[in-house]
Parts: sequence; structure tokens; C-alpha cells
Amino acid sequence: MPVEPHTHYPGRPHPCDDPQLHLSVTLFQFRDAMNDSSCQPSILRGFFVEHDPVCVEHGPSDIDGLPFLGRPFRGEPAILEYFSLIGTVLKGRGSNFDDDSLLVRIAEKDHVHTARAIWTGTATWSAQETGKEWDEAVVWAFDLLREGREWKIQKWEVWAGACREIAALIARAPNSIPGTHLFLVSAFDRTQIL
Repeated sequence: MPVEPHTHYPGRPHPCDDPQLHLSVTLFQFRDAMNDSSCQPSILRGFFVEHDPVCVEHGPSDIDGLPFLGRPFRGEPAILEYFSLIGTVLKGRGSNFDDDSLLVRIAEKDHVHTARAIWTGTATWSAQETGKEWDEAVVWAFDLLREGREWKIQKWEVWAGACREIAALIARAPNSIPGTHLFLVSAFDRTQIL
């Protein structure tokens, strides 16, 4: 079915154009790209806004060998660095984020659509150095901005349940891991940050 342009607000989405459907499709495509081992960081970068995108993988920032944890990566070069750093340390074996576990809240003010989305799932990873593999619970939180009919990620936050295991495999210093910094995804109430 053809989409009718919005005549009252040229350049803006038509009111019948379902923003939640487009947002969900964008996040499903992002998930699928993340699961594609041949996907390059430059492709993933295309899901983010042009101006000042941010991604943060929460966890302790003081673990040698895990340079992608605990600090924000802000701007295009930093986003590309984040994906590159993960790839040097870990190898993704796939994630499972069911379509039904995606929670979305969309706001519209002065014809600008923004959204907050929370998605829980699981992921399987292996250490590049040792080949050891593990499963972990994961929470993805997104702040998104609608640009025309496309949704773009402004901020992507990741909480993963296996920081201790990752550090033990990679840093090989499990006694030096500050356990008080761990975020337990299994006890996480995703509605608290929606």
C-alpha cells in the first residue's frame, strides 16, 4: 500500500504511518545485524544518529583486557572503536532477543518523535584468546530519534550478566575483579528504566 505524504507538515511523517512498527523493525534489523558474523562495524554504525551517538556497556572499567566496559563511547569514531574493541576480545556466537520481549515507549512533542526501548535476551560469546564459550543474560536499552520515517539510535546501553566470567577468561585474574560493580541482569526490572 502506498504511503500518503503528510500535507499539513511537509517533510514530516504522515499520522497513519505507525511509528512503533517502524521502530520495532529498526531494532529487529539491528539485532539481526549484530547476529550476522559477517556484518562490519560500519554497517552497524548506520543504525545510529549522525550527531553525537553514544553506546555504553555497563560494567567495571578497571579490568585489563576488557577496554569496552564501563565507559561511554561517544561520536562516530568512538562507536566504531567500541565494535572493533569487542571484536578483538570476544567472538559473538549469536543472541536471542525475542520480538515479544521488546518494550517501547514513544513520545511526540512538536512533531518530533523520540522513544525509549528495553529489550531483554540472552547471548552466547567466546573468548578470542581461549575459545571458551558461555551464555549470559543481556539487557539492551535504547534512546531513539525518528528522522523522517526512520528511527535512529541516539544511545545504546548494554548490561550483561557474565562480567565475572568474562574477566576470569580474558584477564585471568579472577581475584582482582570488583564484584560489587556487577549488575545482575536476572534481577533487573526493565520497566524501571522505560
